[in-house]
Amino acid sequence: MDGGSKVTLNRTGFEMSAASPLIDCWVQSYDGKHPLLDIGRAFGRNTEAAVRKIHSSMGTPKTTTPQVVAVDCDDRHLQAVDALKLTGVKTLFGRLPGDFPSKEAIGGSSSGILISAVLHFLKGEDIESSIQSAHNLLVSGSKLVLSTVSFNFKPAIWQ
Repeated sequence: MDGGSKVTLNRTGFEMSAASPLIDCWVQSYDGKHPLLDIGRAFGRNTEAAVRKIHSSMGTPKTTTPQVVAVDCDDRHLQAVDALKLTGVKTLFGRLPGDFPSKEAIGGSSSGILISAVLHFLKGEDIESSIQSAHNLLVSGSKLVLSTVSFNFKPAIWQ
């Protein structure tokens, strides 16, 4: 596609031509201990940008503990992220809303979650359920960063 955007392999969406404009907000929430989660990863543009920012500020990790966990509902996208060979990245299969990663799968809680260009595919109750699942994974003081919200999302606090 023009500008470097890519259609997803499952033909349900596309990866933007640049990292999310909210990438800095998300990456700044990384506490050095709990990984960031990148939900709906496609080919890994946001994951790669996050890892580069983390490594430029903190250095490449000396352990196998992931700094970023990339989650997608298509194994081919996860393989594409794995092919980037990014140090500090773990890939996991997950599909919103019902197959959200568990604390056990990510190795504990998360210091920040990015859900980018995904929620508009869901209906209201599925959006709310997905956001609640994300909230349950976050450590105190961390951030949930959303770059797309559907008109279908009407949480109780807005009604």
